[in-house]
Amino acid sequence: MAQRFIVSKLFGIGAISFMLAAAPVHAQSTQSSGSRASQSTAANSADARNETTANTSGASEQRNSTTMNSSGASENRAGNLASEDQEMMQDIAHANLAEIEVGKLALEKSQNEQVRKFAQRLIDDHTAAMKELQKLAQSKNAELPTETDIQHKAIATALQALSGETFDNQFIQRVGVGDHQRTHELLQKTQKSAKDKDLRAYAQKTMKVVGQHLATAKKMEIKK
Repeated sequence: MAQRFIVSKLFGIGAISFMLAAAPVHAQSTQSSGSRASQSTAANSADARNETTANTSGASEQRNSTTMNSSGASENRAGNLASEDQEMMQDIAHANLAEIEVGKLALEKSQNEQVRKFAQRLIDDHTAAMKELQKLAQSKNAELPTETDIQHKAIATALQALSGETFDNQFIQRVGVGDHQRTHELLQKTQKSAKDKDLRAYAQKTMKVVGQHLATAKKMEIKK
């Protein structure tokens, strides 16, 4: 009986000792697991922050690219010609439109075959010149007027009130000679001083046609 009590007591002491010995191991294991979990969470948080920073940087770069593209689009919409070139192009357009308009007026009012033939030539040549100028303006993102200016309108109004030989004489003098001299000078100026090479080329080409009109009108004026 005494022996069983001693054995039981020893067994109890051994169990308690084993439990005490195992407790630090379990605590260390738990602490290690917690540490690994904490490290994993920290790593995930760092990755998330880095990814967020990368996305933010990418979005910033995308905004900068969009801003640059928008700026380029604005420059294209603003036009590719210098302001002086645009003014000269508009003046040439006014001249073309005026010659077409008064040419049609001459066909309506004149009975002189030579005058009518000259008027038709003005309509044909300046219509072609206007179409070419419109293509050039479109390629440069420039706008052209759709009607003549005040000066040319005044000439057309004055001619509208005339008829017969008086109309023919004034048409040749004021349009054939006067207008074509001014247009020829404008084209010379454009050909020499325009910054845009395509506009200079157009002026040089059109100047030859206008010079032919001017020479014809002077011959008709002398003959009259």
